[in-house]
Amino acid sequence: MRVYSEGGQWFGHKVPGAKWGGDNPNNAYRIIPVAAGGRYELTGQRQVEPSTYVTFQLVSNSTTSATLASLEQLAMEIDEDGRYRLTLDDMPAGKRRNHLQIPAGTLYLFIRDSMGDWERQQPDALQVRRLDPPTRPPLTEDELAATAIRNILSDVFYAYYAQRLFFNGPQMMTPPEGAGSVGGLVTQQGSLGHFTLREDEAVIITANAAGATYRDIVLHDLWLRSLPNRDRQISLTNAQMAPDADGRFTYVLSMADPGVHNWLNPCGLHDVLVLHRWQGFPDPDAEAPSIESRKVALARLGEALPPAVAKVTPRQRQAQIARRQAAYDRRFAVD
Repeated sequence: MRVYSEGGQWFGHKVPGAKWGGDNPNNAYRIIPVAAGGRYELTGQRQVEPSTYVTFQLVSNSTTSATLASLEQLAMEIDEDGRYRLTLDDMPAGKRRNHLQIPAGTLYLFIRDSMGDWERQQPDALQVRRLDPPTRPPLTEDELAATAIRNILSDVFYAYYAQRLFFNGPQMMTPPEGAGSVGGLVTQQGSLGHFTLREDEAVIITANAAGATYRDIVLHDLWLRSLPNRDRQISLTNAQMAPDADGRFTYVLSMADPGVHNWLNPCGLHDVLVLHRWQGFPDPDAEAPSIESRKVALARLGEALPPAVAKVTPRQRQAQIARRQAAYDRRFAVD
């Protein structure tokens, strides 16, 4: 099942949005319920232009905060034609590279396809089947209601906790750290920020690439939901962002468009949360992730920016947004 998505039309149905918890508009999120003691086989097919970074995680609650096992696609065996087979059961992997052991308490397999290039990349095609028949009947209405109540009780405190992570300390991007301890992807490094902006202010954020396979920066509202991401430039991936002269990447967060390529549009919100991610580190000798931020007067933005920051004209911005819209719509096209 596809989760954490924008609302929209799908096969003639109006589907509501399902964004929360720092959702990433550059990801295709999918979940497959599994049970400890069961045996499953997932077959996947990478696309002609595959996702930049794919992970498979076994999760023990509906908030994805408790990851019990994790496997990066980078570590898996994949056929020359892009096909692969992942097995899941209660046995250790041993020498099987494409295997996850299902611990007690697992609720589902959580799959993230991180797409650095919206215009070309598509998430893997997946099929799953259970190899052994279930040993109990389907959940009754009362059992489903009890499960929903348990999820609500679990989700509320975690949503509050995740949101409050952004409000501790000064308004600046935090030093990069592993996200697993706060419920994110255990193989990523991330930085958080909360900024309150006036009309005449801007925030300058500069980060390095750190040799990461995939990177992004995303704006969220105070409930930790990504801002409208099809029609507004509220996020940038490593394929969408332009580098500075020194190879780093500078972003400008401001209410008005400053004519900077890497502008982040808060969509009229004066309070926004910012997430910066680095995922996939194939080069052990690459520099560690780093990030810095500062607030400046919008009128003095030009002199405060690092040298040779990429600029755009209004017409180029329109073209940038048009490409974004067309690329986003590719995800929901019906063949």
